[in-house]
Amino acid sequence: MDFSPNTILKVSVLQSGKLLADGSETSLADLDARMTQIQSRNGVVYYYREGGLGEPPPIWKDVMDVVAKHRLPISMSSKPDFSDFVDEKGVSHPRSGENPKPKSSDVVARLCQHIVQKRQKMIVDTNQTEVVWSDGAILEVGTNFPGALQELISRPTHHHDIRSFVKQLEAGSTSQWRDASVARSARGDSYATIRSSDGKISASVESLYVEYLAHRYPTAIIRVRRESEPVIFVVDGKIRASVMPVRF
Repeated sequence: MDFSPNTILKVSVLQSGKLLADGSETSLADLDARMTQIQSRNGVVYYYREGGLGEPPPIWKDVMDVVAKHRLPISMSSKPDFSDFVDEKGVSHPRSGENPKPKSSDVVARLCQHIVQKRQKMIVDTNQTEVVWSDGAILEVGTNFPGALQELISRPTHHHDIRSFVKQLEAGSTSQWRDASVARSARGDSYATIRSSDGKISASVESLYVEYLAHRYPTAIIRVRRESEPVIFVVDGKIRASVMPVRF
């Protein structure tokens, strides 16, 4: 779907908990109704949160739920006048340089909704320079994340040593891992099949995770070792993410 850069809803979440839409105070119910209108016109949401590096007010999670509900693309701003946008590496750019047709924000919004509503956990390991986050099914290693996801990472439900698990995956013999590819699942669109290149190993994973990681790491090499073990996504020889298989 192509999105219209001329149909924009500017949403601000203030540290006080106030919610603004196009500069005017509003309620979640009104915001929901306005997003329905924006969705019908293939519009885009610009989002700004006051005090972006600090503790967010509780309402921000409700706002993310509304955005995800309408499957709207969301463009994050670090400035209250929305004059910049924050890319998926967390870098600010002048708004004039933005791609007018955001295509990735939808999957990020759906991922965040999935984490909040279904997984209901955000485990974070910040003991090293790179952050590792996980919802129990997916983990990702990095320093910068999409804005909406970063919002969740900034308010973890648990702190845990996830890096040790990544090191265990890296410590295994490389000969045990087999390159793999993604195939459609006979179980429907909610799942994807990860199949080794020799066809001997296959694992079912949630397709949303694969979709997100395909966008984040388009050049990643996907590898599997056993059907019951994590599927890993490798970039430049390093594990950037893994996804646990689904057991039926």
